[in-house]
Amino acid sequence: RVLGPAKPGEIVKPVVPKKPAAAVDAVPEREEDGRSFVRVKAPATRIDLGKSLLQISVPPSGSFVYAIYRDQAVVKVFDPETWEPIKEIITPRTPTSLWCDEKRVVVSCTESKVITFLDPVAGKPIKSVPLDDPDKVVPIRVIGRAADGSIMTLWQEPGSAWWDIWLYHVTESGRPKRILKGAIQHACYLRGSNTLLVQRNFRGSPSGVCSLWNTSTGKEQSLQSSTLFGPNAGWHRDFAHIFLTQDKRHVALPTRKIDAEWGYQGRTYLADLDLKRIIFDVPGIVFAESPADGILVSWGLAYKDKKEVGPEIYYSSRSNGRVIRKVSITGGYQPHPAEYQMVNPSPDVFFLPGHELVVIKPKNDAGGEIHVVRCGPVAAGVAFGADPAVKL
Repeated sequence: RVLGPAKPGEIVKPVVPKKPAAAVDAVPEREEDGRSFVRVKAPATRIDLGKSLLQISVPPSGSFVYAIYRDQAVVKVFDPETWEPIKEIITPRTPTSLWCDEKRVVVSCTESKVITFLDPVAGKPIKSVPLDDPDKVVPIRVIGRAADGSIMTLWQEPGSAWWDIWLYHVTESGRPKRILKGAIQHACYLRGSNTLLVQRNFRGSPSGVCSLWNTSTGKEQSLQSSTLFGPNAGWHRDFAHIFLTQDKRHVALPTRKIDAEWGYQGRTYLADLDLKRIIFDVPGIVFAESPADGILVSWGLAYKDKKEVGPEIYYSSRSNGRVIRKVSITGGYQPHPAEYQMVNPSPDVFFLPGHELVVIKPKNDAGGEIHVVRCGPVAAGVAFGADPAVKL
């Protein structure tokens, strides 16, 4: 179904996320080592959000789903339970990248050459920030918040090479700050504002390769000599989007299993901020953390006896990596095995904790279709948390 447009410029009323009333079918199972987990089987439901869908984004609470479209100067707001459009927020022409948290929605408007801050509650723009710079660059992507609370944005001169990209920090006061130039497509700060873990060339091979940058000197540091992944495995590998955990103590590194000898065995490693020690690892490619539930959420291709079983979603304990729920995606949904690790520069898989939904935007899809998987809740007699104090 193609959803009709909402009325532009209206006030966006806050929605308090709530658990759906009906529990999904779930059964307790055990790993080969005897550890318990809950098995859920759920289809990937297709939802059409309208033609020319470019990108979606979800705040940590999962209250709304925001969407931008090719050649449309609006951000559309959807209710993730009904997938009906709630409102449209008018923007400059035209959004090409989208990021949000609970307080702000931020878009890069390439045609207008501005980064625009939106108030999702008031449903209107707050500030559009241009770049008064001799370089003829335009904004191409919004990454997220920097260590100082500003917004990390990427700018590029049209037609230039993929490695000629500027990182600017932008604030609502309208003062962009140039940080560095290089092959940057995604990044997160590890310690303070000087150490930046950068990913480049998501469309290359390997995809999303990492490097360290010192933002004070503007110099890049190769990670090829690092032994974090063992003596026979380095950083020259495919990575999905890295991110700093909510407590800012660890960095999540979604990649391929270190000792994998066959198949696309995704594995995510939580490392200390010095990138010298792996704390623990979990199955699949982690794409979200839910601090309130104490879990990491990942997905990947499940195997049995070296044969593909199908795609699965995993809930793992944030404190020790123990898998507490496995969601087998049914209904014939079968993405290519490489898609779990080889991703687009902007995230396209999200977890909505208030609704226990995983939302997937197919890669390189010019249409408006997304896939939605209901992962819970499960019945009280079946569910258990990641830790004694945690309830799902």
